[in-house]
Amino acid sequence: MKIGLRTPNLKKSLKAKTTRKLNRQMKKNVNPLYGKKGMGLINNPKKAVYNKVYNKTTIDPLKGVKNPKSNKKKANPVKTPPINSIQPSKIVSYTYNKWIYFMLALFLGTFGAQYFYSGEKNKGIKSLLFCWTGIPTLIGLCGAVAILFKNADSNGNITKTIEKRASVSEVISHGNDVQSLLQEIEEMESTLKTTLAPSEYIATVKKISDHLNEITNFSRTYSNNTNFNSKSMASALQTMVNGLAEEETNFINRYFEAFQLEGQNEILKYKEYFSPEGLQMIERLYK
Repeated sequence: MKIGLRTPNLKKSLKAKTTRKLNRQMKKNVNPLYGKKGMGLINNPKKAVYNKVYNKTTIDPLKGVKNPKSNKKKANPVKTPPINSIQPSKIVSYTYNKWIYFMLALFLGTFGAQYFYSGEKNKGIKSLLFCWTGIPTLIGLCGAVAILFKNADSNGNITKTIEKRASVSEVISHGNDVQSLLQEIEEMESTLKTTLAPSEYIATVKKISDHLNEITNFSRTYSNNTNFNSKSMASALQTMVNGLAEEETNFINRYFEAFQLEGQNEILKYKEYFSPEGLQMIERLYK
């Protein structure tokens, strides 16, 4: 265990304020427990104990420069609500055929068949329980008439979005999945910035794009929660997407400098994977 002054690492300090700051911000958005006191001891006891001892036995020589206001007390600290009081919700989308729904509501609305078909199982169960009252039949007829006035896509499908309650454990589980995706994206950054192989570059970009799509879906699903900063999440995602566009330019330049005209045939094999701006850049360099 180290004792005394710590050795400053400017490279790690810079990364902590850029890439890792973005990751921490996104993790905080997707996991209501992230950053809460005591969570480090639960997730990684060995590392938590090590950090505790390390902070006690060493001194940061740049502490005043890094965070000069850290010793100032906040006038009115905002108290975080207890975890038990968090009641998250999620947005769920269901797609169903307009005419199948119409027929089910018209002829089997008494038993809530249209709800089971559209994914609204709770409504379907209630219809079954109260089918003897005749109320579900009336509601089914009204639903059959109402759906006739709804617009469908070219395939005759209608997409319905509803908000449902979600358990805290479900949100945390999905949040952990997103954290894993963010970790993988961070690990792929070095390949994205150094590779000279078009096939490896394309595969890396595709994998990062797939991860970002999954994170975006998570953001949309839980965007209605009060503890979820959807604007911050959207901004972070847009920053990462813009970063991919910049890396395309960097890769094309890096590849051209390494192989000059000899690499033209190889990179043109993958021209369908580059953006219009990237293709214009390739044509300009190899003209």
